[in-house]
Amino acid sequence: MGAGIRSFKIEGRMKSPEYVAVVTHTYRQAIDGKLKNEDAAIRLMNTVFSRETACSYLIKEKGQRNSKTVDIGVVKPSDMINPSYPANIGSYAGEVIKSGKGYITIRANAEIGVRDLLQVFENSSEEPALLHVKNIKMDGKKVFGIKAGDIAIVDTERQYKQGARMYLLSSQKVKEMFTPKVPKKLETSKISVDLEIKIRPDNIEIKGITRHFSFSRNYSVKLEKGIHRTTEMKNVKGCFARLGETPFEMAGIHTEISEELFVPLSVLNEIRRDYFQIFCEEWRRDRDRRCGNTKKWLQEKCIEYRSSDSQLPGESSIVIPLCPLLEKEGWGDLKGDSGVLKKNSGGFANNSIGKGGNFQNDIFGEEIRLSLKIDELQYLNHIPLEKFYKIYIVLTDETIGDLIAQHSRNQIPLNKGGLRELLKTCIENNESISPSKVRDKIVFSLPAIMRDTENGYMTYGYFKKVVRELISRGFRQFQVSNLGAMGLFEGVGVQLYADYPLYCLNPLSAMKLRELGFCKHTLSPEDDKENLRMLFSADAEVIVYQDTPLFTSETCIWANMKKSCPGKKRCGFNKIILVNEYGDRFVAMNEECKTVVIGQKPFSITHLIPKLLETGQRDFRIDLCYKDYTPEMIQALFLNVQNRGKIKNSMAGNFERRLL
Repeated sequence: MGAGIRSFKIEGRMKSPEYVAVVTHTYRQAIDGKLKNEDAAIRLMNTVFSRETACSYLIKEKGQRNSKTVDIGVVKPSDMINPSYPANIGSYAGEVIKSGKGYITIRANAEIGVRDLLQVFENSSEEPALLHVKNIKMDGKKVFGIKAGDIAIVDTERQYKQGARMYLLSSQKVKEMFTPKVPKKLETSKISVDLEIKIRPDNIEIKGITRHFSFSRNYSVKLEKGIHRTTEMKNVKGCFARLGETPFEMAGIHTEISEELFVPLSVLNEIRRDYFQIFCEEWRRDRDRRCGNTKKWLQEKCIEYRSSDSQLPGESSIVIPLCPLLEKEGWGDLKGDSGVLKKNSGGFANNSIGKGGNFQNDIFGEEIRLSLKIDELQYLNHIPLEKFYKIYIVLTDETIGDLIAQHSRNQIPLNKGGLRELLKTCIENNESISPSKVRDKIVFSLPAIMRDTENGYMTYGYFKKVVRELISRGFRQFQVSNLGAMGLFEGVGVQLYADYPLYCLNPLSAMKLRELGFCKHTLSPEDDKENLRMLFSADAEVIVYQDTPLFTSETCIWANMKKSCPGKKRCGFNKIILVNEYGDRFVAMNEECKTVVIGQKPFSITHLIPKLLETGQRDFRIDLCYKDYTPEMIQALFLNVQNRGKIKNSMAGNFERRLL
């Protein structure tokens, strides 16, 4: 909070109601400054659900796993899962000091009660055993619970090794503390209001203050000094605190009473009812006015966004009509259609692809600009680069290694082939392309995650050196996936492209990207067509084919499955197929010692490009990343695009099924 954080996300998927209650209660206390015993709070949270924890990259110092956990060792930021036991461990509760027939003697390290559930680890290589606490004895007497430091006997049906560690998975005491309370009638939340009341001999002035609104009213009355009784502040507070069916609740009240006056309670009640009736009416009018102003402002911004399409430096003026509403009818008609569009339909030309992947004619007419994103440079040998508007090259360890050799920390000279070979490859595909035009086509794409400390190559500092070297070689176009990467270009004149992880999901975010200096932004493949239609513009790019990453994990799935890591140089793990309970198949792959998971089916809306063209959208992108694409696969893909056919075994994601 001291760093300016105003919102906290608490993960609660697949957790119990007790977990939600305990964790939210603890965070609430911490935010309000009322968390007095942090250790007790952590133990309480560990009781309802606990895996081993680490600070990852948030704190630079290396953390230590709890000394009482199963596998003691340093927690590496890249190893966020305990390979010994990645499931719920619980809160450390003690150890077995003796085992007999039908019982065990334990030394407690936490409160343990009857009806609690313990998890017992005899060693880290075996699955733990569950122990339901039914009876506890201390000094020969039955007890309902024991505390930390107590030695007691617990009945059990099996024997455990001496020294076995016990963890508290479920506590009856915690369940009773946080018993779910569902009200019989749900109550509407109230709006807090502060009152300032001034009582004078000839009038009573009231001012109510709530968020974004205040209202004052003066009531003319004639009051006299009290002889036997005077009105005190507590009388006024008690009267005005009764707000009844109004949408308000009293937050605070400040009262000033002059000359020991007496105000009849009936007068105060009448004033209170009248004031809050008017206050409520005025508050609703003000709310409606502010809502109307906000809607008007949003409409103006949308119009401004639509009418101020940016133009990239060096481009000719292109007039693109504003996007009409995407008709609900007609989208499905294109799925099985493999015919040829007429020229006046704004679609594809009837071109063909020869053997070996050579394009005999233009893929599209002049009305479309198709870009390509790749993570392997070899794909350039099978693609006619002159056909594409932009070529996005992902800067990975492999592609950087092909382009650049690091001989020293202060200098990153070019390889013998490297960027020169890249330019040569582009020019050989089309002799009319000059090196300067190649540089205009190529956009280097930076990863979404760059750490201060990593595996030596993929650090923020290393990318800064790579970027400077590329700029010195005449390359001025870069794509970023997080705003932190903009710091790599301070004081340098470049063109920046915003990739979809920046989540441009509304016109305001698109306008903000423009303000930040981005010349083009890529719309999210997670969006649906109803929302996308509001974002189509000359500086927006739509992904029509992609193996969309479902998530990226700091943890290597293979290392955790094998419970060991051989090191990056000796690692042979590439990818593994995963299947969920519904039969859906996913590919988990090694990406610089992280795990990236993609669906086995790619995202594709290539068959809908003609319909998108009708809305005025012109820029599209195809991504060949993550998977190993063969020349035959690339040829088949672009043949489908050429003939506007639907890609087999693909899915359209949210595009057709909508977000809501």
